Amino acid sequence: MMILPRVALAVAVGMTAGRLAAAEETPAPVAPSIPPAAAPPVTPLATDAPPGAGLQNPVPASSTEILFHSDLDGRLATTSCAGSVERGPSLGYASLVGRLAALRDAAAADQRPAPLALLGGNIATPDLFGANLVERGPAGIDTLAALLGAGRYDAVALGHHELSLGAGELARLVAALAAAGMPVVVTNLRCDGHVRAACPAVKQEVLLERGGVAVGVVATVSPAVVPGIPAAIFKGLTLDDPAETARAAIRRLRGRGARVVVLMAQGPRDAKALDHVDAFARQLATSPVDERPDVILAGGLAADLDERAVRSLRRAGVPPVAGAPTGTDGLTRIRLATAPGPAASSGGDLITIETVPSAGAPVDQATAARLAAELTATCAAYGAPVGPAPIRGTLTRDTFTRYVLEVLRRRAGAEIALINRAFVKGAPFPLSGRLTQAELRRALPFHAVVGSGRVAGATVESALGPAVGKDQLAVVGLARAGGGLQVNGRALDKARAYQVATIAFVAEGGDGLVPAGAIPWRALPGEPEVRAVVEDFLGHHTADRDGDPSIDAATDFGPPVGERPLVVALADVGLDLTSTSIANAPSYTDAQLVRASQLAVTGNATGLMQVRDRVHEADVRLDVKYGWSRTQPAGAAATSAETADLITFSTVYNFRGLRGAEELLKRTVPDPFVRVRLESEITRPDVTPTQPRAYHHAQMTNTAGLLFTALPKLRLRAGAGAQAELLAGGADGAWQAVLEAGGTLDPVAVATFGPLAVKVEGLVDYDFVNPTGLRQHQVRGSSKLSVPLLPALFITIGVNVFAVQREGHGWGSAADVVAGLRVHHDLAYQGL
Repeated sequence: MMILPRVALAVAVGMTAGRLAAAEETPAPVAPSIPPAAAPPVTPLATDAPPGAGLQNPVPASSTEILFHSDLDGRLATTSCAGSVERGPSLGYASLVGRLAALRDAAAADQRPAPLALLGGNIATPDLFGANLVERGPAGIDTLAALLGAGRYDAVALGHHELSLGAGELARLVAALAAAGMPVVVTNLRCDGHVRAACPAVKQEVLLERGGVAVGVVATVSPAVVPGIPAAIFKGLTLDDPAETARAAIRRLRGRGARVVVLMAQGPRDAKALDHVDAFARQLATSPVDERPDVILAGGLAADLDERAVRSLRRAGVPPVAGAPTGTDGLTRIRLATAPGPAASSGGDLITIETVPSAGAPVDQATAARLAAELTATCAAYGAPVGPAPIRGTLTRDTFTRYVLEVLRRRAGAEIALINRAFVKGAPFPLSGRLTQAELRRALPFHAVVGSGRVAGATVESALGPAVGKDQLAVVGLARAGGGLQVNGRALDKARAYQVATIAFVAEGGDGLVPAGAIPWRALPGEPEVRAVVEDFLGHHTADRDGDPSIDAATDFGPPVGERPLVVALADVGLDLTSTSIANAPSYTDAQLVRASQLAVTGNATGLMQVRDRVHEADVRLDVKYGWSRTQPAGAAATSAETADLITFSTVYNFRGLRGAEELLKRTVPDPFVRVRLESEITRPDVTPTQPRAYHHAQMTNTAGLLFTALPKLRLRAGAGAQAELLAGGADGAWQAVLEAGGTLDPVAVATFGPLAVKVEGLVDYDFVNPTGLRQHQVRGSSKLSVPLLPALFITIGVNVFAVQREGHGWGSAADVVAGLRVHHDLAYQGL
């Protein structure tokens, strides 16, 4: 057997590939670091396999044969490192190389030109094997390129995983692949060498030759992948419009004699990947004949190993699309008619698109030996166990995904956490026994920073709600139940905001789960990375809740979050200022000039804190109002007075433990409650003939009774207790019996405009003081309508009413109607 010798790869960053035999290449507009150098020519790779082994259909001599695969994702070899249920190494790439060799041997035996071998994007990372080689620096990258060199690819495309590498790593990988005789093609990539330390020396297109037929190759990466690449890493790179740049490159290739043009396309790897490449193909179909590809080889049409890869997509008049198996499962074989006559795009016919599995091919022993050696090094680096104890039972992919989400929202202090389901890879699952760092890296291969943002309840409903239930979304804290959305078992409150934890990819619209910008995402302090946060939890916190250090998703986070306390705080602050200045020396009688000069200031602040537990609830409310005015009529002395002066503090506690599980009992069985209310003033008014009170008003009312929750935010109560003026002496300060009734409407959204909510709230208290003696009736009420201008700024219209009647005398009342601007803020703490 002839073995491909290892090529010396001491190649400087930015080195370009030497030409293939009879091939011409056009460099892309990037900035290589040093002049190019030639690479050794490619020589055939022999194999012990019989010609055509494992193939079903003969290949006509008048066709061009193309072998294509993509989305290796660094999975050249995998191993459990003693962590998964299915243990033992897999050297899949050695089988794939063996299949490539068998196909070349079959062509040689039939005296046909060797097939063109093309490798699509997403080749080096993020899986542990490839990622570990990249992490080792130049030597590891050169090793990765040498392993790929065993496949003897005629051209290699890049994907967004390669564009997510560091600048030096990407440039080194491109140079190493080129030095191994495999030119790297990305048609729509531009690099600014003034911004980026090292630009990858990619080609815009390459022109190859097989059997006297000139074959052009172009490759594009969709700009839709950019949100998934950290901005700092992508700095200096630009992805131009794929269709526009592909047309120009194809036109150049046709002008240079290309009879067949192949386009390798990498798009976003999500649920819309097939729609994306379909739209791209139809867009190219509208181009002039000399700007159309003959076939599109699409990567990313299966996001993971457990998904069914798309084999082909054909529409009349549209370039056919050929997909590819994921990982090392196999190849796609395309055969194009290339008989003498017009170019394929002008009248040639596609013969076949078929999948050729790598299973059953003779394993390339040299590749297998190198893979095994690198696996040993990888497990030496990542074979250590994570955490002090093994997994309890078996950990599935779905269970682990929920585990990750629980860790994220605990780290962010968020009520809701969500990621795209593809963020957690299925390769290592199911897991049992000791979880190793290798398995954790395989499950969480992507680098992503944990962040969060406050999202208005209305936006949670409109932006996040439609994604709930989609297969592409993984979420904790938000669910659809009872015809609406619930947050941790409680109905979504559109009148407040929620803290949502996620990663930048999702917040920026990745996988189409939520509209870009719907979550005002910011990285947590220190920019913690998801895998590091999860590893820290597994290593130090698995016993925090259950006292057991083993990894168990059912108990490691304690009781369900919906059964833990939720604290919500709401605050409104408003200040109204009125100033009237009059100067009327000539004694004009105009209506505008005969008023009094006046300065009036009115301020109010309301704070509301709600505590919600499974069986305990408490509401604490503080209202402060103060107004002052100074008036000076024309020709008279100035007077000033307080126009408002009241502080009200109240707290209500109710016990929900008497309610049953049935919905009818939840609504009809009341809760026992206790209530304390303190009403006071900041300053005591002077004693006058019309104001004989000589003590500071500080009235406390303590009651207990039954509370009915008519609606989630409407609570009615009735009770009895005692009331007293704490700072009064004698009979005025004595405790008196009191009967009370009242209701509270917490802020509720009655209409929404995008993230903004129009809110209504109110409360009313009725006290019957000393029913057998003084017989005093007191009524207090307030209501407020808040119309948003900005998320935190509202126009508010409110009404405050107080009325009293004592010993059969007539009613005295006061009513204030207030309109003005208010600043609102709310926050919440969910026990995790």
